[in-house]
Amino acid sequence: MSLKTLEIAPNRLLMDSNFDGYKLSLKPIKQSRKSLQVPVEKTCVNPSQYSIVHVKLLSLHNHLCVDQFDGFSSVYFVDKQLTIQKVYVDAGTNELVDPVAVYTMSKPRERLSGDYGVTLRFASADYCVASDGIGTFYILATKDKRDDDQFDTLFSGHVLSNESQGFVVSDASFNDAKQELHVLLLHVQEHGTDGFISIIHWITFKKTQKDWHQVALRQLKTKGEVQYLQLESDCDHLYVVSENLVVFALNSEHPIEETPLASSGKLYHWSQDTDEITVKIPLPETAQKNLLKVSCGGSELNVEYNSLRVLSGTFQGSVDSALTTWSLKGDLLEIQLAKADKEYWTQLLAGYDEGEQDLSPSYVDEVHNRLQGFTSKREETPQRGATFNSQPIEECDFETDKAETFQRISGVTNKPTHQVHLGSHHVLLSPFLDSQSVPALGIRHDVDVCLWQPTWNGQDFTCQHQGTLLAFGYVQASKTNRKFLTCSQNLDYAVVSESAGHIFIYRQNRPLLTTELRQRSTGRRVKRVAEQQVINLSNESILGIFAGDSHLFVLGEDFVTAFSMNVNNDAL
Repeated sequence: MSLKTLEIAPNRLLMDSNFDGYKLSLKPIKQSRKSLQVPVEKTCVNPSQYSIVHVKLLSLHNHLCVDQFDGFSSVYFVDKQLTIQKVYVDAGTNELVDPVAVYTMSKPRERLSGDYGVTLRFASADYCVASDGIGTFYILATKDKRDDDQFDTLFSGHVLSNESQGFVVSDASFNDAKQELHVLLLHVQEHGTDGFISIIHWITFKKTQKDWHQVALRQLKTKGEVQYLQLESDCDHLYVVSENLVVFALNSEHPIEETPLASSGKLYHWSQDTDEITVKIPLPETAQKNLLKVSCGGSELNVEYNSLRVLSGTFQGSVDSALTTWSLKGDLLEIQLAKADKEYWTQLLAGYDEGEQDLSPSYVDEVHNRLQGFTSKREETPQRGATFNSQPIEECDFETDKAETFQRISGVTNKPTHQVHLGSHHVLLSPFLDSQSVPALGIRHDVDVCLWQPTWNGQDFTCQHQGTLLAFGYVQASKTNRKFLTCSQNLDYAVVSESAGHIFIYRQNRPLLTTELRQRSTGRRVKRVAEQQVINLSNESILGIFAGDSHLFVLGEDFVTAFSMNVNNDAL
């Protein structure tokens, strides 16, 4: 199956070009707060974890996990005793209940600075998975959630070859038809000149009558951070957003086939004129610039892609390495070499015949004009003036902003099936819009944030525009101390949380029923209004947040609070 590139365009019916902005509201927000007897287990990076990848994976970790299979009504966190605590709002009293302990993980050692955070993900209505952040993985049965039953241990142990390697659980999904549990584990590793890379472990567990056992392991790598990582409902594909190419390093079920970098025929094509040589090398269709390394000395050329040698050898002549430039155009690497000897080359690399020379029409004309001097009685007048700007060209002159790419990758072919170019904007938030789908992608579009829902319907893959958070792209960018961004499933409100102290709520446009407002400058009647509300937590640290349709849950180091988001119709 060939790679399909999808283009996403906002649905204009979900946009509002006449949006007037947010009106500050001082209306109080009802809250219900509970103090925690045991503080929340939080992560602290150590001096060796200085990269932006570590900061986003560890320091910006959301310690609240929602159970999407329970109507988004319950949230969970883990305290310092490694006990999983359940929190929800009582439907009768509309008050937050005291945290309910549902499971306690074993504690092989005291946690240290630099350990990964404890993570929890729900794979189905009956199963959830957890990691203690220091190498141990758990599969748990959630039993009857209505009665706050204790979770049961189905599996507990090490799942990576390096048993002390910490990781976070990015996603988990249970395939009922195959009785298989698929999980995505993520950790960061230093890799020589590439700096820090993200390692994705895609592990499959099989359910039998007696126990659970690991049946497959896949491993993927990418340079830099992973902004979005989810399993498709069929558990045969995953969705990932990153700046760089994500490649398979291991697949125990479907071995990785090494494919030649050249598309067909010769390994490369080259052409020349008196001053320059152009080399064109075909690369994979998903090739990315940051994985390329092109080095050119005075007499040698070396090209590597993703640490694999593509082309190397000694030039037939000599080149001025200071004037060498290269660019990636789609799946074609183009290298421009400046000749130092101005002579005609019969080969690009001495003794290397894997390339094919393409005769340049301009060079043919130039040779023809030279030969005319021996056959024509006319004296040629040499051209005057410089024909080449010898000012040094830096690589940054050709560098563009790094672009984010969404990929749907097959665990069978080990290749991407679909990709979406997201531009230079990062994934700002990834909220659940419903319990049957993977989290949506919140991408900035102009001043707004558009919510895109990846969907596989069994025959085709789409990424549809499901809703818009008006002006939210603009307002979140102004919050320099922002830590968490999220929104409710019904998109009624969006939230910006600082690392401590303040939470900003942006209620989307709602109709005015009892009052009439007019725009001061134009006199136009305002039928709908959007509001901004500010919650002050007195500089208390904010470790987790979840926005439900009816309540906003906020987790601190020693407290948990539920803010009522229901709007009083009489006030509209």
